[in-house]
Amino acid sequence: MDIAFPPPAAFGLPARFPHWRPDQIEAAQVILDASTRFVGLTMPTGSGKGLAYMAALGIGGGRGVVLTSTKGLQDQLRDDFGPLVFDVRGQRNYPCKALGKDGDLADLWHGDGEATCEEGPCHAGVVCGLKEAGCWYYDRLRQATGQRIISTNYAAWLAQRRYGQGLGGSPDLLVLDEAHDAVDQLAESMTITLEKWLVKAVGIDSVPDEHGPLQTWKDWAAFQSLRAKSKLETLGKPVSWGDLKYRRRLRAFLRVMEGLATMDWHNWVGDHTDQAWVWSVVHPAQYAEQYLFQGAKKVVLLSATLTAKTLALLGIEDATMWECPSRFPIERRPVIYVPTVKVDFKMTPDHWTAWKNRVDQIIGPRQDRKGIIHTVSYKRRDAVVAQSQYKDLLVTHQSSDLVAQVGRFRKNPKPQWLVSPSIMTGWDFPYDQCRCQIIAKLPFPDTRSKILKARCEVDADYMPYLTMQALVQAVGRGMRAPDDWCETFIIDDHWKWFGAKYRRLAPKWFLEAVRMSLALPPPLKL
Repeated sequence: MDIAFPPPAAFGLPARFPHWRPDQIEAAQVILDASTRFVGLTMPTGSGKGLAYMAALGIGGGRGVVLTSTKGLQDQLRDDFGPLVFDVRGQRNYPCKALGKDGDLADLWHGDGEATCEEGPCHAGVVCGLKEAGCWYYDRLRQATGQRIISTNYAAWLAQRRYGQGLGGSPDLLVLDEAHDAVDQLAESMTITLEKWLVKAVGIDSVPDEHGPLQTWKDWAAFQSLRAKSKLETLGKPVSWGDLKYRRRLRAFLRVMEGLATMDWHNWVGDHTDQAWVWSVVHPAQYAEQYLFQGAKKVVLLSATLTAKTLALLGIEDATMWECPSRFPIERRPVIYVPTVKVDFKMTPDHWTAWKNRVDQIIGPRQDRKGIIHTVSYKRRDAVVAQSQYKDLLVTHQSSDLVAQVGRFRKNPKPQWLVSPSIMTGWDFPYDQCRCQIIAKLPFPDTRSKILKARCEVDADYMPYLTMQALVQAVGRGMRAPDDWCETFIIDDHWKWFGAKYRRLAPKWFLEAVRMSLALPPPLKL
């Protein structure tokens, strides 16, 4: 005889969740019952992972921290669970009272708009009494240490441990939402970037050879650290916005120098640009415990694309893994590989023609709907836009107007096809916003990056993992609910070998939807 499980409200969860979805109770039980410290949950879109981990936090008691990858997801968590979570963000999200209209240093502010705590005088070495009591940001941090469930983002969580006092003691349960981003978030937080304009702004005339030994940079940075500290100590009270800006730049320079001086050169690679000298960590996993996990008793990683490889990249060897089945019917989310050509730099003119014709063959009988063509590169984007016989239906964007153009596409009720190299992740196009997608090229990452090369040299699966993650994320852009529907076509013949060799890097819900068709099927209509 089945025993009815109490509704979410019985566990103190908001009334806006009147009942459980099919797999939320099991997910919460997996979290609570796991004997391992690390728990990995692959939960596809629509499975309701937020309610699952909030139930575990509520039932399990103790102190919890939930990390999200974007402010938008943090907003959603705040809107869904309201007073149950205490929201903490980075300094730029709080106005600076010292530079505000009635602040002690208001006369120094000459920036655009309202000053944020990121621009506050405390970052210029100026003693600010508000830091101890009265500052929106620092007061929020102090309040967070006494809260039972904290919501913040990866960047703020990592920065607080690296440069601040953290957000209290080690949590009993740490939730890494969108955990497929955790590796990059950790690596990015460790990256040392020395902007060339900043070097000039603080009066430095020469730097070491960027191609020279890293030890030379470390020695130079140690000397510059002492010099910057000495200069800061001799500066008087700022009397103008220019004084305050210079102090803040000098403090920023000092922080970079201190990081560079203590860098372990065995695990770092210089990958410099025209605008900055950049050093990135090859193995971010060695910093995961100190900065990401922070001694948490139990760590839960959740994502629609989570695999064992994600955990391995974070140095996790022993974990309880559970994969939630997708409740989206396969017939509503087919992923169809149609043999066309191998899309790469070896393409001949005939290959280009066959590839562009295939795009048009897909669009032709689907002119009554909206779709997305993922081209990966602007070169291929331009080829589609210029030569498609359906160019009147096509819209695209530049990097500078991405948000605006995508916003117009989403709001336009008329049939359109968005051609883009850069919306495989981070965007949602539910229902009539997207009924068809074309993966015009597999999203292999750019191997010209020195840090990517270094990581691939020590991990043969690293590039395939990134490719599969991007592909699976792209497929999910147009399928957002059980009653939604969206067909996806892969027209890059590299999928034939890639999909067979690296299927272990993909979640089951994705693989079960993939099939090959030698001929284009008729348009999906549901």
